[in-house]
Amino acid sequence: AYVLMDSLMGVPLSLDQFFGDDIFADGMGNRRAWATVFGAFIAAFLNTAALYVVVQRAKKCLDFGITLYVWHIVLCVVYNGLPGAWEWWVSTIGSCVATILLGEYVCARREMRDITIVRGV
Repeated sequence: AYVLMDSLMGVPLSLDQFFGDDIFADGMGNRRAWATVFGAFIAAFLNTAALYVVVQRAKKCLDFGITLYVWHIVLCVVYNGLPGAWEWWVSTIGSCVATILLGEYVCARREMRDITIVRGV
């Protein structure tokens, strides 16, 4: 997701986009910060697809989604300390909420499908 946004916006890819908040040192006034935020929300759609394939149950999406983002925050703390930029927190929490809501939606849709019964097998 970050690779796509960085190539579209013409900014270099960096591990700081995944695990650091240094990109937001100037606020949202640069293309790199915007690419990071948009990349986080594209990642939310990819995480939703993972929830659909791996979890498959709407009632489990909240647990798995929060666990995914808690591990992300732990890795961020190990990499660069606790992020202090409010932009980082807003984009991460927004991405987490989007992942969970979309994941629950697509998994609930899967659960609501009719079960086909084949006779004469």
